[in-house]
Amino acid sequence: MSVPFEVPAVFLDPDADLTLKSSDGVIFKIFKGILVFGSQFFRDMFKHAHPGHGNDDEPVKWDEPADLIVLLLYQLYPMPKPTLIDLDQVSRVLIVAEKWGMASATECVKVELLNFLDQRPIQVIKLASRLELKDIHEKAIHEFVKQHDPMDKRFRADLEDIDVTELARWYDLRQSCIQEFKGAMSANLFCNSPSVSSLMKDITRHLEGALSSSLIVNVFGTQYMDMVWNSGSKYCDCWHCSQKTIGERLTKFKREVDGI
Repeated sequence: MSVPFEVPAVFLDPDADLTLKSSDGVIFKIFKGILVFGSQFFRDMFKHAHPGHGNDDEPVKWDEPADLIVLLLYQLYPMPKPTLIDLDQVSRVLIVAEKWGMASATECVKVELLNFLDQRPIQVIKLASRLELKDIHEKAIHEFVKQHDPMDKRFRADLEDIDVTELARWYDLRQSCIQEFKGAMSANLFCNSPSVSSLMKDITRHLEGALSSSLIVNVFGTQYMDMVWNSGSKYCDCWHCSQKTIGERLTKFKREVDGI
C-alpha cells in the first residue's frame, strides 16, 4: 500500500487564493501572486483565464509530479530553501524551472550545480551547457581542468559526446593553469637551497593532479608546515629567502594559486 504524499503545511494554506492539482493528483493551496510573479507561463495563463479559475471547485492542473512541485514552490516562496541532495535533483528542478519560465528559481538553483563538481564534474558541465547557463558552464570547466587532466583515461567514457574542438580548448586551458601555477611557485617559493629545490621538483611531478595550494601542504608535509607557519621561520639564510618569512611567501603563493 503506497503512502500518500505529504504536502508541506505552507503549501496548504487555508488563506491561499489558488488551488493546484499535480499530475499525480495531489492538491496544493498557494498564493496566486507568488506563482504569477515567479513564472512567466502562469503569468500569461492567468492574464487570459476566465473568472474563478483555480478555486476549490476547479483546481488548476499543473502537469508535474507533487514532489517536483514542492521543490519548485520552495524556490519561489520567500522562505529558507531545503538543500537539494544530489545532482539529479538539481537537474530536475533546473530543467522544469526553465520549462515553466521560472527565472528566479533557475537563478537560485543553478549556483548549487558547482557543489557537485567534485562528485560528477562532467555531468555538471553538460547540464550547464544544455540549459545554456554560460557563466556556470565556463566556471565548471575552469574548476574541472584545475582539478583534473581532461585527457585522463578515467573521463573518456563521459567525454565521448564532447566535441573534439571543445576538448582541445579544455586541454589548452589546463596547460595555461599549469603555467600560472609554476609561475606562482617560482615567484614565491624560489630558493637557492638544494633541499628546497628538491621539494620544488617534487611539486612539479604532482602537476598531473589538482592545481591547488593544498598541493604544497601535501608535498612539504604537515609537520614541517605547522612548524614554519607557527614560527614564521625562513627557508634558509640565502638572499632570496631572507627577504620574507615562509609564512608571508606561502600566503602570497596561496592567494595567487587559488585565484588561477
